[in-house]
Amino acid sequence: MKGPAEPLPPPEDECERYVHERLQNYRRDSIPVSRFYLASLLAKAKRMRHKYASEVVDRYCDERAPAIPDYLGKEFMVPYMKMISLLPGATSILVVIVTVVRFRISDPSFRNGLLLAAGLLVLGILTYLRSLYREFGAED
Repeated sequence: MKGPAEPLPPPEDECERYVHERLQNYRRDSIPVSRFYLASLLAKAKRMRHKYASEVVDRYCDERAPAIPDYLGKEFMVPYMKMISLLPGATSILVVIVTVVRFRISDPSFRNGLLLAAGLLVLGILTYLRSLYREFGAED
């Protein structure tokens, strides 16, 4: 019967070695990690394009750690949250335009339209800030 598998030695490539060390740290601390997050860390640490960092991480994970997922659930929602945050902002601009046009026609409800636009703008900003928190909040 065989004993536990011997850990693989660190890779020779500097970038792959960085990914190896980060992955070992996350495994030791039992922190879930994805290929996307590892590529973001590598791109930031080595000052390289995210596309190249993603290729390095994919190559490393395909060879040495195939169980690492592409994305975690919280990372998957970030682009959608950013897109959704644009909707209230664009709607608030339209509400301001409609309110100004109606005010010029002598409609006295100018203040209500501006309050609605301000509320929609605040909602858009809060949604965008929430997406930033989800994107950058889990960093070391």
